[in-house]
Amino acid sequence: MSDPRGDFEGRVVLVTGASSGIGRAASIQLAARGAHVVVAARRRDRGEETVSAIVQAGGAAEFLPLDIACQDSINALFAALESRHGRLDAAFNNAGTEGEHAPLPDMPVEEFDRVMNTNVRGTWLCLRHELGIMRAQGRGSVVNTSSIAGVIGYAAASAYTASKHAVVGMTRAASLDFAALGIRVNCLCPGGTSTEMSERWVSRFPGGEAAVAQGVPMKRFGRPEELAAAAVFMLSRRGRVHDRIGADHGRRLDHHQRAIGGFGAVPGGFWRLWARSRRVRRGYRLARGRRRVPKSGFQGGNSCRRRAFTGCLCSGFAAAQADVISHIAILHRLGQGALAGASVAACEPDQSSP
Repeated sequence: MSDPRGDFEGRVVLVTGASSGIGRAASIQLAARGAHVVVAARRRDRGEETVSAIVQAGGAAEFLPLDIACQDSINALFAALESRHGRLDAAFNNAGTEGEHAPLPDMPVEEFDRVMNTNVRGTWLCLRHELGIMRAQGRGSVVNTSSIAGVIGYAAASAYTASKHAVVGMTRAASLDFAALGIRVNCLCPGGTSTEMSERWVSRFPGGEAAVAQGVPMKRFGRPEELAAAAVFMLSRRGRVHDRIGADHGRRLDHHQRAIGGFGAVPGGFWRLWARSRRVRRGYRLARGRRRVPKSGFQGGNSCRRRAFTGCLCSGFAAAQADVISHIAILHRLGQGALAGASVAACEPDQSSP
């Protein structure tokens, strides 16, 4: 297995929403792997703090202001980026907002518009610029941040849920538009993560994060660094055959999503090979107890909904690198049911995870 620390050597990578949380953690990790990171955020002071942290660690970064809800700000960002660098190798569209907490009839129309303008229109405009640059240069990769709310519904969060479903949808469409050109567009769907946004969200519930985390099988939220590692993996040359990484905390995923999104990047016959792999079936049985994977894999007619894998560490599949599952593995970096379609050869056991 090659050393991943030089994956981004000499590459220009844009990260939006990079002043805190997952965006900040991803910026630091990208810079550590050799990227020149363009830190884009609305809060200049926090964004420049991210740049300072990267530079002090020996990395390369610069700050550019961005208000994801303002088209003029987005246009100015990409004009500056092209003027300074003339190219864009990868982009992590992570900026977004959570919205108010209210039943649908009580949600103000203005709030719906604000959330959709930020999460959907802003992401779409960034994606439009990014893919235009990448199409012209013939290469690139993009990761959009959606949410677990992009694949399931949440009560009293209709605007946010709709916006994150839209991010998943535009990712699917864009990935099909550009797959033949070798330009990858993927999606990160985090569950509960200890970020400023999550803190605002859980503060609405009695007991805050500690109480909400009791609904998570591992009884904790994810850390920004853990989710950032998944985004960095998808942006890298190692993350070529997969569709979406979702940290769903062990909750159920619809069968038709095939646990990783079903964007069409993995041929259908691959799932039959995957299901016949003894090593995968053995790991699955260990995770599920007595229940066995049917010969048809995820095609089972009576298994429309399956519980997400829990307990399958990536390192448990290290011996199967040369097997037919070399293009899909269970990436369980959070230890709480994260699923990823990824290359086993590209996954490294996370010795730091509990």
